[in-house]
Amino acid sequence: MPSPASLLHRTGAWLDRVRPLWVGLLLLLIAWFEGRFLLPALLVLALLWAWAGLGSGIWLRSTPLSLPWLIWIAMIPVTLWATAVPELTRTALSLFIAQAIAFWTIVTWLRSDGRARWAWASLLLAALALAGLSLFWLQWDNRLFAVPATLQALQQRALPIQESVNKNVMAGILIGLWPLALAALAARGPGRILGAITAAAVLAILVLSQSRGALLAVAASLFVLVALRWRLAWLALPLAALAAALLAWQGRLAPLLGLALQSEAMGGSDARFEVWSRALFAVQDFAFTGIGMGTFPRVIPLLYPYFLLGPDTTIPHAHNLALQVAVDLGLPGLIAFISMLLITAYPPWPNSATCSGCNAVPSPASPACSSTAWWMPCPGTRGRPGSCGLCGAWPWAWPFWPWSARRSLARHPPLC
Repeated sequence: MPSPASLLHRTGAWLDRVRPLWVGLLLLLIAWFEGRFLLPALLVLALLWAWAGLGSGIWLRSTPLSLPWLIWIAMIPVTLWATAVPELTRTALSLFIAQAIAFWTIVTWLRSDGRARWAWASLLLAALALAGLSLFWLQWDNRLFAVPATLQALQQRALPIQESVNKNVMAGILIGLWPLALAALAARGPGRILGAITAAAVLAILVLSQSRGALLAVAASLFVLVALRWRLAWLALPLAALAAALLAWQGRLAPLLGLALQSEAMGGSDARFEVWSRALFAVQDFAFTGIGMGTFPRVIPLLYPYFLLGPDTTIPHAHNLALQVAVDLGLPGLIAFISMLLITAYPPWPNSATCSGCNAVPSPASPACSSTAWWMPCPGTRGRPGSCGLCGAWPWAWPFWPWSARRSLARHPPLC
């Protein structure tokens, strides 16, 4: 019969192997009940995390993004002190804490190529599932082109779903998963097939959603990818600047910008600029603390009333990610956010454009390719960094900075 210490160790090792499962269930509990069970869930999480740490010998791992995350976490008591609407802040804070837990779960659990393949496949399957459910959930419109009537009929008859999902919200989720599907095309075997199916399905939903922001993100990421592989593509930038200057001289640039910035909630670009100006006022007045997470729709109209938007129009956020972070968490939070982007984007940049001959086969990696693999671990590489053929793919990968754990595992020791 095993001793209690041996049983505790074995159980902890098993908890470490299935760490994403029980962490995901607890995070789902936090999100589903909007933070009402935040403290009990965190206590259970801490207990299971310590148990898994005893079994695996790994409590927490450091990554290049640990410091920005710690700055954000340090802002939690500040935002609770600064908020004027505690119930809204507690709800937003529960989701923020869930994201922090998810980040460290990934970087702590992702310690082998096998686990990387499981994580990769899970994300691709999740993207494929969301693309399929989007056929029934999205709010279709005909702003850019007419959506086939069969899709609208399918939404009404196939599933008895009472509520629909905003197209921009779903597109924002899918545009983050689409790069991983594209990256899987560099693999061999079933991974390439799954990546191709997922990439095609997600791209189809992005086009049908007619979300201008998502379509612009697709075009920009593809352009940067091509430009990093073929440097002559950068010549398109001065040509684009010249075209914009000609359009501005002819008076056609402003209508195009207005179309790009137009939204159902706010209308034209003038209203969007007004919202941005109110966000800037809040950043100036609450530079070090922010107004409190999640309080934008309640606080901003009271302190800085809108003139172009009606009094019954609810603006939930700043419609600009950097401004929203600064409004919620002040300049310290904004600095941490920008640091995350720079840390994520910088390492692959110097070598991506010169990378050639990288293939998704188990072969020794050249130094020019090794910087990309740790951002996006590739199925079928058998642990050899840089052999996944994703040279130049960093513009796809920047939203997925939790994958930075792949490099930190070898270069950064555990924190505890």
